[in-house]
Amino acid sequence: MKRLIFVGFCAMLIWNVGLSQPQLVKDIASAPAGIFGNKTHADGEKFMAAGTLMFFPVTDQKGRELWRTDGTAAGTVRVIDVNKGAPDSYVMGVATVNDFYFITQPAPGDVYSKLWMATGTTGIAQFIMDIKLDDGPADVRDIWIVNNEVIVVASKGATVVFIQYNPSGGATGSFVVNDDEDVSLVSSIDVNAIGRVFVLQRFDGFTYESELWATDGTQSGTVKGLTFPDVMNNLAVRGQSQDVLFSNSQNQVYQWTVHNPSSPPIHDFGVETIDRIFPFLNQASFIASSAGVWTTT
Repeated sequence: MKRLIFVGFCAMLIWNVGLSQPQLVKDIASAPAGIFGNKTHADGEKFMAAGTLMFFPVTDQKGRELWRTDGTAAGTVRVIDVNKGAPDSYVMGVATVNDFYFITQPAPGDVYSKLWMATGTTGIAQFIMDIKLDDGPADVRDIWIVNNEVIVVASKGATVVFIQYNPSGGATGSFVVNDDEDVSLVSSIDVNAIGRVFVLQRFDGFTYESELWATDGTQSGTVKGLTFPDVMNNLAVRGQSQDVLFSNSQNQVYQWTVHNPSSPPIHDFGVETIDRIFPFLNQASFIASSAGVWTTT
């Protein structure tokens, strides 16, 4: 573990940016303010590319809606407004190489959230299916792409369920992951060597316990890899090794691998607060703490 000089790190970032100047594509906040006043804005952490388009949520006078852009003013438009007027329509989405899959809130008079697909060429939305469990509505928790399948993570009461959709063959079924009433999905991350890693967490009013799971998108390939007596924060994948890094409430950083799932913490940050763990060059990862930026190899 080596301490980085923050000034040098910033200089490297500035050097990589280059000298080109950003240009405004379209001022999406210039529309009439409506009931949202001047709160029109795009969520800068949720831009996702599919095909030749970029998809992103925008909170405008119609609520939180899905927009897309081809880099031109004329090509920067709202994709669909399921709930006409002010109520939010867009919930969440995920991109493949060519298409964008997303979920919307139930429309007026309906009880089901809905799965849609927008092509990465035209951006036109196509309805796929209602999100339901046991012929009733479900609460949507997340949406992933795992081994070329769309996985909608949903819950009904105490049950966490994966609903599968294959773009080539349509809906392929669903299966229960966990039916513990105290468990909730708190985070997930892509791991190429496995598929998807996710954390289920329970809290008994005094202490936390977390479960690290891995899935390849199938029921037989969805397994619990680790039970951990604390929270699991800041999930990250360590470079090409595909090891999973996470931190606990004591600011200790752990590394999990299939071959050594009970490894001790690789570093204890003590009183420093860990803000984020993120991958960088090859095997390295950066760990941003309250006292600076660290690197691990």
